[in-house]
Amino acid sequence: MPVNCGFKVLREIVRSRFPSSKSVLIKYRDSDGDLVTVTSTAELRLAESVADGVLTKEHESDKCESVGMLRLHVVDVRPEQEPPLSEEEEEEEEEVEVVEEEKPVEEDVRVSSLSETVSETEVSNEKSDKEKASSSEDPKMKELEMDDWLFDFAQLFRSHVGIDPDAHVDLHELGMELCSEALEETVTSEEAQPLFEKAAAKFQEVAALAFFNWGNVHMCAARNRIPLEESAGKEKVAEQLQTAYDWVKERYTLAKEKYEHALSIKPDFYEGLLALGQQQLEMAKLHCLI
Repeated sequence: MPVNCGFKVLREIVRSRFPSSKSVLIKYRDSDGDLVTVTSTAELRLAESVADGVLTKEHESDKCESVGMLRLHVVDVRPEQEPPLSEEEEEEEEEVEVVEEEKPVEEDVRVSSLSETVSETEVSNEKSDKEKASSSEDPKMKELEMDDWLFDFAQLFRSHVGIDPDAHVDLHELGMELCSEALEETVTSEEAQPLFEKAAAKFQEVAALAFFNWGNVHMCAARNRIPLEESAGKEKVAEQLQTAYDWVKERYTLAKEKYEHALSIKPDFYEGLLALGQQQLEMAKLHCLI
C-alpha cells in the first residue's frame, strides 16, 4: 500500500490483490484490540496514526524516520454491506493525489492528526451546545433529540461493524421456504401414510371419549334425587313421583343416545359398551319402581 494513499486507491489495490472478492470490508485493529471498519480516507488516516502510536519509546527520537506497521483485515461481504464511496470522497482523492506529490510524509500525518483533533473538538462543542439548549427546552423535545442521537449512533455502529440488520428476515424466509419444501416431500412419501392413520385413530378415540363423557353427565344428573314434600298428601306425592320418573327417564334416554353415538364413531370402544349396559340396568330399575 502506498504511503498516505486514499480510501479509493486502497480499495482498488485490495480488489486487484483479491480479484475473487467482489465486495469487501477493510478493517484495522485499534488500540483497544477491536476491529474497526474503514469507510473513508479520514478513517484510513486515523488507522495510520494508531499504527504510528504503537512504536516503542526507544525509537521516539527518530520518529520521523520510523513508520508504524499498519495491518489491515479484508473481510468478504455481500454487495449491499460494502460502504459506498461518496462523490466528495472521490473529489478529495483526486486533490490529495496532487498535493501528496509535494508534501512529505511527516507533514501529512501531522495535518491529518490535527484535523481529526479539531473535528473531535467541534463535535464535542456541538454536543455541549445541544445539551444546554435541550435542558432549557420542553422535556418532550429533549427525548426526541435523544432518540435521534441514538439512531445516528446505531447507523454509525452499523457502518463500522458491517452488520446488516435485515439479514435475519432473509434467513427466516429462506428457512421457511426450505421447511415447506421438506414438509411437502415428507407428507407425500409412503412412510408418512401410517402416521396419518395413527393420527386419525387418536382423533377417533378422542371424539368417542367426548360423547362418552357427555352421556355420563346425563347419568349423574339422573341419579340425583328430587326432594319430596313429606307433609303433602298422597295425590301430591304421586304427582311429584310421576314428574321425577319422567325427568329421570328422559335423562337416561339422552345418556343412551350419547353412548350409542360414541360406539358409532369407535365400535371397539369398550367403555362405551360398559356405560350402555349400566344405562340399561338403571332404566330397568326405574321401571321396577312403577
